[in-house]
Amino acid sequence: MKKLTEYMVNTIQYGTEARSVEFKSPMGWFRTKKHRKSEMTKAALAMSNTPGGGIIVVGISQKRNRSSGIIFERKGVDNRQYKSFDNKDDVARFFNGRSNQSIKFDIYGGDVRLESGTKKIIVIKIFESENFIPIICTQDFKSRSRHSRLIKDTIYIRSISDPVESKKISSQEEWEEMIVRLLKYKEEILHKDLMIVCRSIRGVEKKRALKKKISERAKSQYETVLKRETLINMEELINKIKERGYWKVIIRPTEFKEKRIPDRDDCERFINGSKIQFSGWDYPHINYIKGIVRSGPDSVASFTNLPEDGRLEYWKFYQNGQFVHYFTMLEDYRMDEEQKERVRNSFSFSIVDKKIDIFLSVLNTLYSITEIYFFAAELAKLAKFNEKTQIIIELGNTKGRTLFFWGDTFRVLPYAYTCEYEPIIEEQVIPTKELISDPANLALDFTMDIFKEFNWKNPNRDVFLQDQKKLIGGRL
Repeated sequence: MKKLTEYMVNTIQYGTEARSVEFKSPMGWFRTKKHRKSEMTKAALAMSNTPGGGIIVVGISQKRNRSSGIIFERKGVDNRQYKSFDNKDDVARFFNGRSNQSIKFDIYGGDVRLESGTKKIIVIKIFESENFIPIICTQDFKSRSRHSRLIKDTIYIRSISDPVESKKISSQEEWEEMIVRLLKYKEEILHKDLMIVCRSIRGVEKKRALKKKISERAKSQYETVLKRETLINMEELINKIKERGYWKVIIRPTEFKEKRIPDRDDCERFINGSKIQFSGWDYPHINYIKGIVRSGPDSVASFTNLPEDGRLEYWKFYQNGQFVHYFTMLEDYRMDEEQKERVRNSFSFSIVDKKIDIFLSVLNTLYSITEIYFFAAELAKLAKFNEKTQIIIELGNTKGRTLFFWGDTFRVLPYAYTCEYEPIIEEQVIPTKELISDPANLALDFTMDIFKEFNWKNPNRDVFLQDQKKLIGGRL
């Protein structure tokens, strides 16, 4: 059994159910009624078919209250129940006996400090299936409760809209998401198969010591196919990102080591293992269709080009451990003139010129920096950074940009805190152990430093601490 991660602990303490989070009341694995195990199996099947997978938290009950709706009771599990999850194979046998293919998962556990005292909690982390065939239920289980009922030959997913639950795939939107996800894995498998074929051809040529070389045209065709993703020129996309407000993030170990990460497959694995998804959009985002591509002899990358939604991104991760990420400020793409005028009129003690029409959301800034630091912590751990890690964050096109609260009519700033220069570049060199153990506080401190560049000299850190906890706990 693995140790609970900080993200898991925060979810247990402050979180609520979400697409990637399912709470289960206290139970053990042995001597437990079959309907409880089937209920958990249904969640595992659904999360395997859902982008990013999810976690099943055992030890949190829910009950309905007429006045306040659903209340979560964080009870924990007893010692006997806790120890019953020690043998992962027993859980795997039950899950895989009801699935057309193996469900990939890990079991985590530990003591968590809650309002009612320190309790033992079990978390089962379900990984998204990386097969181009969906996970399908292979066994019926009849039950009065729809939560534990299993139907043979059914594809289960986590619902896209409320109420969030494990359900049979049905809507057009759900099918579109499933098809796009499966096509991505199909493309990757075809790409790998072609690489194997090409290597085989080269091996046979070498073994037979044929003097006749493969034609230059054929060689060019093979290399074009094998490197089709690396031929994408991203300079144009980066320039497009920098036309308006943008973020540039650099994360790297302070000690340069050219082959810190042995190969690009490990680079891809480390990014997938470090990716953060506190809300609907992951950090860093991985293209749904193309996924992570090889962008050079020593790097992997992914990009997003959705200008209609304000989502323009490009990131690259090198074998030396350096991660570079460009992405847009959504405010510059999603705010219309009416919203801008409302913001200009919201400051009680400032008169804002109508020429001021670029803004930065206070909470979006906090959320982005928090995601960056949590990702950096996971990446530093997996890639085995040296004693210190450097994080550089650049905010571009900031001159004349003003802070505001976006989408919350009850929160306004008294003054128009405005940046008077560009770009803002803030750098931190942090002991790697400290980054791994406490990314939340480091991110909060960094956010306060960014706000000061907008001439907001005394932002209330404690208020933003609560906002940050909501993000980490999935309560946005």
